[in-house]
Amino acid sequence: MSLDRVILHVGPPKTGTTSIQGALTACSHKLLEHGVYYPPTQPLSTEGQPSLAWELLADLGKPVARLSQAYVSWDEALSGAEQAGAQTLLLSSEDFSSEDFDRAAFRHLRRRLGRLPIEVVFALRDPRRLIPSIWSQSVKWGIGSGEELLSLEDAAPVIMQRPSVQVFDYLAVIESSLEPERINLLTVPRKMDRGVLHRRFAQACGLSLDTIDGIAATQVSTDNTALPLRDILLLLSINQAQGSNHTPHSVEAANPPANSIEIRRRLLDLLQTTNAEKGPGRVELPQEVRPLATDLAQRIVTWVKARNFPVSGDLGDVFDEHVVFDERSSASDQPPLPEAQLDKAALFYLAKIASDLENERLDAVRYLLEVEKAREHWREKEKAISYLAQIASDLENERLEVVKYLLEVENAREHWREQAIGWEKICGRLTDSWSWKLTKPLRIAGSAHSIFKLLNRISSRK
Repeated sequence: MSLDRVILHVGPPKTGTTSIQGALTACSHKLLEHGVYYPPTQPLSTEGQPSLAWELLADLGKPVARLSQAYVSWDEALSGAEQAGAQTLLLSSEDFSSEDFDRAAFRHLRRRLGRLPIEVVFALRDPRRLIPSIWSQSVKWGIGSGEELLSLEDAAPVIMQRPSVQVFDYLAVIESSLEPERINLLTVPRKMDRGVLHRRFAQACGLSLDTIDGIAATQVSTDNTALPLRDILLLLSINQAQGSNHTPHSVEAANPPANSIEIRRRLLDLLQTTNAEKGPGRVELPQEVRPLATDLAQRIVTWVKARNFPVSGDLGDVFDEHVVFDERSSASDQPPLPEAQLDKAALFYLAKIASDLENERLDAVRYLLEVEKAREHWREKEKAISYLAQIASDLENERLEVVKYLLEVENAREHWREQAIGWEKICGRLTDSWSWKLTKPLRIAGSAHSIFKLLNRISSRK
């Protein structure tokens, strides 16, 4: 099999993207069984593949908001799909719908993918729900294009002008620059139901029924929980107090220091775990902005119908004439936080964070001391091992010297054995030679003695 399709899920933000990406990560093996490759990142995360958008923006010299450590390159994603034998490469990131990802970025993406057919998946959400959700998220993390410093009443018109919120302009740019095979839309359920959302997404991607059921049934917990209105207003006050250092659309603003992100994350954890009564949770649009958002919702639905885009879900979720607002959750209807209350709350949370950080610092110091002790212990062991190794080496050298000496002794003994055998042979020959030479005179002498005795006997008889 060879890769013959790319599905690009572009978000946009606050349309259930985090939940969808978590389900895709959890179902990646099941997806691959049906020929769909969803690239993993390093480290593994449930945040999609934002680094793919960053890579394209960096190539164009645009500022990149690297708010995640999850990374995979285009080469890795494409080669991974080919090696897995997949027919479809499925990608997901809200960064493809950021304001910086413009016409030039989509053209660069088109060049990067060559002739591969592309299908775009875009989620529609009622602007009357989408705008306050985007504002809350920006205020929550203290990061945005300036809306994190504004009240919702002031921020709503700014957010409403974003191409991905307007929908028409954004999809028009995709059509002209990316030249996709088609654009598939899904609607975000008015009452959030992750199972329904996941099923609509899978249908928009044109996945098989088995895959759709697997994704729809996947429930993944996320840390993208909405905060109550009172907490959002508290964070807005903190953002405004720090706002003098904000520089919109700069690399510094796009990439805040890691320690500020960590402090904000701790602050959010504290806000989410406090037991105090926080009041209504969902943030509603101020009454002054609702007519504009309602008109936008109606125009989006009309335009989608006129363009005959394929839609998974109900367009009634995008525009409902009878939508009911919770007036208790209108940010403009909430009294401003008293300065004393703000100071008290801020001091409480920041003191708690400082205490936690100090405890962690002390734990780190203790850990480093233990590491140093362990290193010293191992250094002593290394010295002992080195000393013993030297002794062993010396003993081995001495053993080799003894072996050499014994071999030399054995060689000498062998030499002397050979010499002794030689001398024994020589002595044997000499003995044989001299014994013959001495025997003859003795025999002659014996014969003479016998003759003498015989002569004596003869003379005595006479």
